[in-house]
Amino acid sequence: MSEFSNNWSSCQPNWLHARLYTDFLARNQLVLRQGSSKMDLAVYRHSYEEIIDFNHAVKLYDDDGLLEQPGYTYDFVSPSSLELSGLYVSDGRLAPDGPAYQALLLNAQQFLPYSTALKLLEFTKAGLPVLFIGTLPGQSAFHLEKDIYPIIEEMLRLPLVKQVDSVRSVPSVLLELGILPNARYHSPSKMLNVHRQTQQADFYYFYNYGDADTYPLAREMAAVKTDVTLHGSGVPFLLNAWDGRITPIAAYESTDTTVTLRLRLDKNDSCIIALIREPGYLDTAFPGLHTVLPELWAEYTDGQQILLKSLTGARIDVPFSDKKVVSAGFTAIPASIPLKGWELTLEKWSESPVPNESIKSIQTFFSLEHLVPWKELPGQEFTSGIGTYRISFSLDNGWEDCGENTLCITVASTLLNALLAYSNCHPLSFSRWQKEIRVPDAYGILNDVTLVPYAWSIPEN
Repeated sequence: MSEFSNNWSSCQPNWLHARLYTDFLARNQLVLRQGSSKMDLAVYRHSYEEIIDFNHAVKLYDDDGLLEQPGYTYDFVSPSSLELSGLYVSDGRLAPDGPAYQALLLNAQQFLPYSTALKLLEFTKAGLPVLFIGTLPGQSAFHLEKDIYPIIEEMLRLPLVKQVDSVRSVPSVLLELGILPNARYHSPSKMLNVHRQTQQADFYYFYNYGDADTYPLAREMAAVKTDVTLHGSGVPFLLNAWDGRITPIAAYESTDTTVTLRLRLDKNDSCIIALIREPGYLDTAFPGLHTVLPELWAEYTDGQQILLKSLTGARIDVPFSDKKVVSAGFTAIPASIPLKGWELTLEKWSESPVPNESIKSIQTFFSLEHLVPWKELPGQEFTSGIGTYRISFSLDNGWEDCGENTLCITVASTLLNALLAYSNCHPLSFSRWQKEIRVPDAYGILNDVTLVPYAWSIPEN
């Protein structure tokens, strides 16, 4: 046995939350099938063999993420895809009714079919930028084809055709050509994005994958905070894929063709932003005003007033979309409260002599002053199961929910750790690299919890 597969049934502890995460996946997939996909760049690739290594992440276009960091997206296109009927260039975009590529990249492509070379010449004469990276194509791809080099030479004399030494030069040349990502990150970010467009809206999906292509790297991911300028018009809404809520965003800047807002994504987190052009689409109502400072922590009340939140309580001047500037003050903010003394009830799932069943044993840990992954608790290194955390605490009158409060959190894991324990006791073939990277996962609440208060204010405009 070389790898573990997931059993999507009640045999998994996290089946307890199956409805939550399958609804989350369904909502994401619904959005990702809307309208047509919009891509920034097309990368030409003509190859009959691939190196696909899921363990070491060999990439077909490897530039250490230089294109992704400012927000560029790209597809791979082949000779046959460039021969599709009805393919044309308009306003500098290839297939404007489809992905609307802004440029075509050829990365050290030594061979090129003669018909493809003619297509590239046709496209760039129509206004499509073409970038040759490294070595120019010098030979026809097929036997007895005409020489392609005169076509390449003619292309190089055109202003929209560039040759660069390496992939590291590509982002700067794209900027020189005025080619910006549909979702432009103001700070270099290790996020991926997907852009879908319908007549009524532009949908943007963001995922903070943190450049993590292996399990060890996934543990080192960092949170992301950056302003993002989105190509498109409309009122921005946040689509919450966990609970299905669609809420208007209260802090953003806009022009006729762009919307700029701030994104905050934890590691391995994702979000969906929709720029909606028609009131009523997705049952939305357009608010009247918004603040034009994307960095503000703002949202709308049920009455469509702007509610500002603050962790510092400092008075701020708030510029609104109607050009007015209003001063907002906040009440005093109580001190943060570290939550200590947790009770953890851990239901551990272990191997059973009965197929398709698990032995479930209960162990309770009292008065935990610090929260750590289950595997760091005594005797729980290979524990899989369901953990229920509970703590009670009292809040003073300065808090909204003053008095006695009880917080209860349930965490359900996969069976990986239990299977690792099983593999240590049974004669399974487990290759060296898997023993190195498939160490027990960190389950449970991984760090201490602090109750952080904020103050809120509704500025009168």
